[in-house]
Amino acid sequence: MRGTGDNRGKFEGPEELGLRNIEDKPLHQDDDKKKNPGPLSEKNEAKYLFDSEVECPVCHSRITVKRIRRSALRLVSRDTDSMPIYEDINPLFYDIWICNNCGYAAPQSSFSQPLTKVEAELIQHSITSKWRPKEYPPLYDANIAVERFKLALVSATVRKARPIDIAMLCLKLGWVYRTMEDAENEIKFLNQALIGLKAAYDVGPFPVAGMDESTLAFLIGDLSRRVGNYQEALQYLGRVITDRTAKSALKEKARDQRHMIIEAQRAAASEASKTQETPDSTSEQPPSKGLKKLFRKNK
Repeated sequence: MRGTGDNRGKFEGPEELGLRNIEDKPLHQDDDKKKNPGPLSEKNEAKYLFDSEVECPVCHSRITVKRIRRSALRLVSRDTDSMPIYEDINPLFYDIWICNNCGYAAPQSSFSQPLTKVEAELIQHSITSKWRPKEYPPLYDANIAVERFKLALVSATVRKARPIDIAMLCLKLGWVYRTMEDAENEIKFLNQALIGLKAAYDVGPFPVAGMDESTLAFLIGDLSRRVGNYQEALQYLGRVITDRTAKSALKEKARDQRHMIIEAQRAAASEASKTQETPDSTSEQPPSKGLKKLFRKNK
């Protein structure tokens, strides 16, 4: 399933950096309960960071970026859609690197990858020409992470990145909103992520973003459940359960998710039934025996 969706409000924030009138650009283009664990100690957070120098693939400036000491990270837990939660620091906040000279932004895993001449020219025309440099504080919080992810989305859409690349940015931005307990924006960006993830699942080839077919199907199923699309969730989870190549642990997680959905549907049906059986206090008493009682309609 492909689509662009409504992007109004998706790019709120970058305007102060000079990037105006960008909110109408579609995120996806055709191919042609565990939260962040408490306030972080600045002293503890700083020990996981170090500065590094890299070259911007657009303007070729040497820029200073923040890296995470991955070997020092301690994983506390992981949500069902793979959002990791670490002790002392949230590496997600530092995942986006930005060239303060030209405005190009991308995840650190792909920032240094060479761009085509056309991609670089698109960035220079649509972003660099409007860019105003900004200095960030030594430590980033969730609000800064939101802004930086949105800037990365701007760069990705301007250079016509692959749907899966945009989808992963949307997914991680949804995770940032989850740490802020902002359910509305979390669901908004998870829905955007689903567009690209389903497109990648349909066309392949695998692996996609490091995921094999069954892992991606599980992720789509879990995200569909989170945004309330139970039927689609059951469809993708069912593919995992019946996939002979899927790992046993993944199949078990898919069964757990399916059970959660079925129980939620049963609870909703039971609640709806109770509502239908509740007498309408505003209704008049039936005039004679034998007539059916009047019931409140389920709205």
